[in-house]
Amino acid sequence: MIISHNNFRGFIPDEMGKLSQLREIEMQYNELNGAIPTSLGFLENLHKLNLSHNKLVGEIPYRILNLSSSVEISFGNNSLSGSLPMDICYNLPKLEMLRISENQISGNIPPSLGRCTNLKLLSLSYNNFAGSIPMEIGNLSKLQILYLGTNNLTGNIPNEIGNLSSLQHLYLSRNGFTGNIPNEIGNLSALQHLYLGRNGFSDDGILSRNFYWLPLPGGDYKLLEQYREKKIPLTITSLTFIKGSSYEIRMHIQNTSKAPDSRSLLPSNNFIQESRNQDFDMSSLEAHAPEKVYRVIKTRS
Repeated sequence: MIISHNNFRGFIPDEMGKLSQLREIEMQYNELNGAIPTSLGFLENLHKLNLSHNKLVGEIPYRILNLSSSVEISFGNNSLSGSLPMDICYNLPKLEMLRISENQISGNIPPSLGRCTNLKLLSLSYNNFAGSIPMEIGNLSKLQILYLGTNNLTGNIPNEIGNLSSLQHLYLSRNGFTGNIPNEIGNLSALQHLYLGRNGFSDDGILSRNFYWLPLPGGDYKLLEQYREKKIPLTITSLTFIKGSSYEIRMHIQNTSKAPDSRSLLPSNNFIQESRNQDFDMSSLEAHAPEKVYRVIKTRS
């Protein structure tokens, strides 16, 4: 059943739960309101349920989060409340996409999410989640996108996040994380986009506190920071575009040789104290750099 991108209003009928052979429900981008019917949790053949971008309220029915055939569950951009069940993923062996962003979900992120080992996308951003990131998230070796930004999460980023070998997008900005950014983030060889801004990270770590990525025209990305006179031990692997200029940043740049696909590294108007394993072109470097710095990568067209 695909009725997305219309102007349907009103409630989702309970009788829909009697359509036992339904494999897909796509009702996103409508004006549906009211609660999600509990009866949808009886659709045992349902592979895809997308109710995002509506005006739904209330809690997510428990049974819906236990449909063993589910590959995609999307409830983003509604006004749903409540919390996620602590045993979520005990019966979701096929789940690849879970989108619950931009709602009013609260409580802790359940450690049992680590049992959804086929997850490729987990989006919980723009909610009211509290507590820490469970270390079990590190079990999601197929995860490509992790959105946890704009919540009330606290504590340290778990070292286990470095086990996410397929991760390309990591969004943790606008929370209350503290401590050091773990060096294990440097193990994320597939990482392309990294958002860590608006947190309370300490000075040490693989990146500085309050760094995040913003999209730029043409698909480039820029790494910004929000404080001055800090040391940044920066290890780069596959990030696309890095710029940290006019902030008097004291940078320790190393291991940039691990980033053969990086397009530009522009630490302009700063004070680079040390660099190792770099390949720079001085014609693109606008900084007070020591003789150790040889060439700045200049591949942007």
